[in-house]
Amino acid sequence: MNLAIMASGRGSNAAAILDAIASDQLDAHAVALITNHEDVGALDVAKSHNVPGHPVPRRAFPSRTAQQHRMLEILQGSGADFVALAGFDAILRPFIIAAYPNRILNIHPSLLPAFAGGMAPVPQTDALHAGVRISGCTVHVVTEELDAGPIVAQAAVPVLPGFDAILRPFIIAAYPNRILNIHPSLLPAFAGGMAPVPQTDALHAGVRISGCTVHVVTEELDAGPIVAQAAVPVLPNDTVETLSDRILEQEHRLYPLALRWFANGSARVENGLVYIDSEESQALWPHPAP
Repeated sequence: MNLAIMASGRGSNAAAILDAIASDQLDAHAVALITNHEDVGALDVAKSHNVPGHPVPRRAFPSRTAQQHRMLEILQGSGADFVALAGFDAILRPFIIAAYPNRILNIHPSLLPAFAGGMAPVPQTDALHAGVRISGCTVHVVTEELDAGPIVAQAAVPVLPGFDAILRPFIIAAYPNRILNIHPSLLPAFAGGMAPVPQTDALHAGVRISGCTVHVVTEELDAGPIVAQAAVPVLPNDTVETLSDRILEQEHRLYPLALRWFANGSARVENGLVYIDSEESQALWPHPAP
């Protein structure tokens, strides 16, 4: 099999495919990796595996059709006889699908036909909002109907319980100033949503700095006194996944620290503000406090 890969982001699925080839788990020869964006991680993945990388950005062409005609030229010129879409965020034009009938696969982050039609993290977000207990991923043959081609394989993943409910006032009243929450944004910005909604909103807003906030829980959602915050830069090529990963690293540092302040009596809440009697900073940037 002469395999071409088409990707749009950091290239994690492309890396998994190329690693499988390198370890003889997949009997294929990778002949090209095509991206529809410049300066994305997938091109670095291709370079690290000695696979020719081909950026074909939309801005270099008068139309998406012209852009995809160039992609088809690259596919055919590379000798590819099979194509894997690995996080490719554009809908293939019919002429590409017709050139490779039943020889283009895609992987979608849901158990199709559920939550079809969106790129990550939309299907995962939809699954959480729907309250499903099982989600997963689907490999399918690409046809002209979006995410509706014949299913090749699926893997199921349990949806683990997180606390995504708003506490009733009687619980908050029973533990005044003794309930903390961590939120994946620099509150008060992007309040009111569970991950990955705040991270998605941050990217859509074009902010250059995001982060996370530990705050005291009050009856007003995500509006209680702020205990501590950690800032995270939003990089030019960030996706929701890459930004979320870096914010999560800071959450893992920040939350235990905030709890320690309350456990040892360093933290107190007065007149709607949190005061910390500690040499440790309440703002962690870019490294954790010593």
